[in-house]
Amino acid sequence: MCLLFLLLPAIVFNAANGGRSAQARADRVVNLPRVSFQTNFQQFAGYLNSSDGTASYRLHYWYIESQSNPATDALILYISGRQCSSAHAMVMNIGPFRSFGERKPLYENVFSWNKIANLLVIDPPGVGYSSNSKNLLDDKKIATVMTNALTSFLAVYPERANNTIYLVGEGYASVYVTKIARNILQQLELNQAQMNLQGILLGNGLLSEEIEFNTIIPFVYMHAFAGKDQWNDLRSSCCPEQSTMMCNFYNNPNTTCREKARVAVKAWLANQTNQMDVYQDCYHQHRDLWDKKATLLMQSDHASSDPWNGYPCHALDSTRMYLENDTVQNALHANVKFTTCAQFNHNILATDLTNDLLGVLNSDFYTIHNISILFYNGDLAIRRNFLSAQNFVRNLSAIAVYNVTVEGAWWFNYYRGIYDNTYGGLRTLYSKNLAVISIRLYKVMYSFTMFGCALLVRESSETSGTCQNQLYQGTGHAPSTDRPAQTLQMSVNFLRNNHDDYSTPILRGSDLIVSMPGLRWSLPFKQYSGFLRGSNTHMLHYWLVESENDPAKAPLLLWLNGGPGASSLFGLFDNGPFRIGKDGFTITRVGYSYSTDGVLPQYTDEVTAAENYAALIDFFNLYPEYRTRPFYATGESYAGMYIPALSVLLIQGIQNGTLSINYRGMAIGNGLLSKQNVMDFSIHLLYYHGYLTQEIYNILVSLCCGNVTDELNCRLRPRFAYGKLASSNGSDNQCHVFVELVYKFMIGGSTIYNLNQQCYTQKTSNQTAPVGDTWTGNNYDSSDPYMGYYCYKNASLTTYMNLDSVRSALNIPTIAAAWVSNSENIYSTYNRSTTVEPLLTYMINSSYYDTSNFSILLYYGDVDTVCDWMDAEWLTMHYFTDSIGFSLPAREPWFYQSGPLHHPTLAGFARRYSKNIDVLTVKGAGHFVPLDRPMQTLQMIYNWVNGADYSAPCDIIQTTNNMTIDVRHNTKPESNTASTPVVDNTAAINGDSALLM
Repeated sequence: MCLLFLLLPAIVFNAANGGRSAQARADRVVNLPRVSFQTNFQQFAGYLNSSDGTASYRLHYWYIESQSNPATDALILYISGRQCSSAHAMVMNIGPFRSFGERKPLYENVFSWNKIANLLVIDPPGVGYSSNSKNLLDDKKIATVMTNALTSFLAVYPERANNTIYLVGEGYASVYVTKIARNILQQLELNQAQMNLQGILLGNGLLSEEIEFNTIIPFVYMHAFAGKDQWNDLRSSCCPEQSTMMCNFYNNPNTTCREKARVAVKAWLANQTNQMDVYQDCYHQHRDLWDKKATLLMQSDHASSDPWNGYPCHALDSTRMYLENDTVQNALHANVKFTTCAQFNHNILATDLTNDLLGVLNSDFYTIHNISILFYNGDLAIRRNFLSAQNFVRNLSAIAVYNVTVEGAWWFNYYRGIYDNTYGGLRTLYSKNLAVISIRLYKVMYSFTMFGCALLVRESSETSGTCQNQLYQGTGHAPSTDRPAQTLQMSVNFLRNNHDDYSTPILRGSDLIVSMPGLRWSLPFKQYSGFLRGSNTHMLHYWLVESENDPAKAPLLLWLNGGPGASSLFGLFDNGPFRIGKDGFTITRVGYSYSTDGVLPQYTDEVTAAENYAALIDFFNLYPEYRTRPFYATGESYAGMYIPALSVLLIQGIQNGTLSINYRGMAIGNGLLSKQNVMDFSIHLLYYHGYLTQEIYNILVSLCCGNVTDELNCRLRPRFAYGKLASSNGSDNQCHVFVELVYKFMIGGSTIYNLNQQCYTQKTSNQTAPVGDTWTGNNYDSSDPYMGYYCYKNASLTTYMNLDSVRSALNIPTIAAAWVSNSENIYSTYNRSTTVEPLLTYMINSSYYDTSNFSILLYYGDVDTVCDWMDAEWLTMHYFTDSIGFSLPAREPWFYQSGPLHHPTLAGFARRYSKNIDVLTVKGAGHFVPLDRPMQTLQMIYNWVNGADYSAPCDIIQTTNNMTIDVRHNTKPESNTASTPVVDNTAAINGDSALLM
């Protein structure tokens, strides 16, 4: 028998394969080219016969068996978007292979869905390796052809007839999958089929064109693609007396509103080349990519902003080139040249799935077989966005009279025994096994060259046929390339019927006990140890010891010790296979700054500015050669307060003759400019970035703002004391309590400094180290593209900066305390200013400002919630136009360009006011803009200093791309030697001399 000390469900693996049909034996794939790892599964490929009732077809299939237990694991039929190959999408997304180039090996996707299920893809006529068809096809015919092909597959593989079947459709394939499900249910009702249909998964699917359009409008506004003036102009014509959430922009009775809405969407997204992901940019796309097939480019961290070494940018092409290879074609038993996407005759496209889904839900067999439906959406997609799915399912459930059973967050965890949970997304569960969830930082990938057409909102004279209305009708693939581990966890929970909680991690592999200290013999059984969730806040340790005799069939015993409070591990060493041996062995300062008298001042912005001013005077006395060179003050975050205070002192010193320097400007990133705007827009950003359910969002607005007409006009700042989640005088306590809970939830599952940054392997002790599969370039530790640097930087830097050799090299005296990144003492006692407006007014109105051609740059990463872009947008617009009297400039896009051969990508938006005052957003960056978007920041600051257009490519050469960096260890390392070498940052802002204080 198996012994479990606490709790663990039994999981059965390994079973005999059984016999194969003659076609199955002939279709077995025995030598797939360039596979670089040892496979532990069988795969088959060939052709299936099918028909639509009037014509016959030969459809190519690829069947990959489960790595666990093919005999009992589910069978997944995976279908990608309209007119494109599901085999191509499977290789890119959920399959066990990853293609990195035409002549490069196939690497393993360690998060493949065939870890837990059998995978099947069948390509429709004219796509992939399937034979072409000249017949007019429509959604119904394609669904019929695919349904009959699935029946043919089960005839070739009768051993899978009893396996549970799940239909997965991504993108436009949601239309096919829904119709296939209806076909199967109708056949079951007529006793014309024997299929064990158990579930439907619709990923970033086309659900309702109208609902999707209505959510795109506020979505793009809340993601910094439009300014306040543009939003106000639209809302003045659209539902001025209604909330944004209830406004029907798509089918508004006001023709002016409808036209403005369509123009707004087109204009706001005109420069966003990838509408399937707000923040996925491919910097090395060639200029001719609009109209020609892309070429595979060098995979490099400098080529994109994704965490997989640019994989989403080249995956479409690298996978296509692999499948087009003649050797691969032969290995997959195909006799037709591979076609990724095709334009075949297609009748009217679907725009709404309500009727088809109601047909599925109202089927008697849906209830009898306890079938489930899951809608999953990434929260970075503009098209097929998560809000449209939530609203669609909410409307669908209202029609079907279903109730919400569970609503809230779900959590992701690699290994619960070691790592903290990270926020996985939102989930809303309804009665009758209906669920909709969002996946944090997940996107839809769109093929740049799909159908040879222009991108979604780009005008092109060559755009024709089905591509004309791509803004509303466009299709794409929805791969699991961004968050493969989270998507796998989601699918595992769905397939295992864990519908109430998608937070259950995939434990078994990571919990395996590989060796035990003090053990002197080989164990004839497996054992596992880890943590299980007792509640949202309690984690319970377990230890599982499998049976020595037939563990797949042995019963499972749960052992609990008494006490109460005694550990069940006492029972392990009583009842288990081990005995413990008698010997017990066998079985408060910032940085290096310091005070000579030991007394720190009571810090204020004025004191900080005065000390920095005195330090600058000392610097220029020591280095007089810098007095005539252009000098700029830059910083981020709370420096938005004390840099203007320092600037006033510098201008005053220059004007009264006590200081002789060439002060030319100040730049502040995500700066705090005023207490008056802090928290004003935070809940709106959280909702539109997928952190809050609509129910919680509505409650917050109701509690904090009463009966405000438009929820986006709800402001939180007047109800809270600055710097902490505490009620201001007279504010509603219920509002305070609710907002506090929301913020504590968000801080616990992500980082307030970057809505898109998560550290998946953040140790529960808050100490992390860089770990990852570096040889493939994959980063499993975080959601940033720099190998988890954000997650381990503080701990590693603290170690490095406190090395004796580093302190000696930097001439740090022994009196200085250990280096720390932040001082809690100063933070908690600092006397903060209210606003920088008087300081800015003094600077702008000074004579020195005009004579020196002074410039001010305020830039904001658009996924920060501490000092967010919307606070800055509102503050600067009102201040510069109302108080200073500037006219409001247009909000224009600016672009990053990796080089002259590469196509520019959208980097953000800029307002350029009079008197050299610029306010910018940096797309995809958080609070620490240079950390999140180093290349864009380099181009921005370089052009600002040089007075150039922000979109001008930076001409600084990144020489380290062709350098060999030799890192050598000391023969006698120090006891506190850093674990990570110091390497070059090719995007460092060192085109000019830098002074750090």
